[in-house]
Amino acid sequence: MSTSRRGFLAGVLGSGVAVTTSSGCAPDVDPAPVLDVTPDEDTGAVTLEVAQHPNLARVGGAVTLRGPGINPLLLMHRSEGRFSVMDATCTHMGCPLGYDGRDVVCPCHAARFDSATGEATLRPARTALQVVGAEKVTYLSGVLTIQVADARLPAIVDGTLALGLDAYPQLSLPGGGVAGTPRGRQTPIYVSRRGDGSVVAVNALCTHAGFKVSRNGDHLACSGHGATFDLDGRMRLGPWIGPNERGATDDLQQLVVSATPELVTILVPEE
Repeated sequence: MSTSRRGFLAGVLGSGVAVTTSSGCAPDVDPAPVLDVTPDEDTGAVTLEVAQHPNLARVGGAVTLRGPGINPLLLMHRSEGRFSVMDATCTHMGCPLGYDGRDVVCPCHAARFDSATGEATLRPARTALQVVGAEKVTYLSGVLTIQVADARLPAIVDGTLALGLDAYPQLSLPGGGVAGTPRGRQTPIYVSRRGDGSVVAVNALCTHAGFKVSRNGDHLACSGHGATFDLDGRMRLGPWIGPNERGATDDLQQLVVSATPELVTILVPEE
């Protein structure tokens, strides 16, 4: 194990987590270099000009993003113009992870994870890494934007929320989305661009018991009782009301949206 790796593991990204290593089983892969970042306080996003970061600019490269309010994230350049982001800490014993150009690798005990899905592919790790969804990762003209926290959206003016695509590039591409709460409002919303290019927005509170819903792949999922909804708010699966029984609930409230190549505007009713 290299001196730099020993020093890195000792610090564990500044988290204070104790880590044990075994040189007999440790692979020759170092943890990805740390890149300190600060998410934008309004958009909740980290923005990087990829060419300015040599460890990330090359295909097969990776960095560990570390910043206030976010768990360490492993950012990998998997192929030309394609990036994956997931937890940077091994689910076995908390070691910081590296990337060998194909797999996510634990330098401590040789566990491996799929670099696209986060699934554990080689023990001792058994639990998958949490992945930042592709809809939260946007790469345009050499600039990578990663949504790491909900946005603090602009204030509503005359009943209208205006989102410029320069500030929210996730909404420029099909599949992209933004979650957040407009200033001065209590109810969060979720805005997304569908595969056909249309933009939809919904109130992001479950109609069953008022828990927040968040993006999970191609749908929205309730954190309370497991109801799921299409991105336009239509219910897919009702909430769990018993050990093996689902009930029903109303669709999420859909908001009126209009979009131009530069701007998305949303009519938001009073609370």
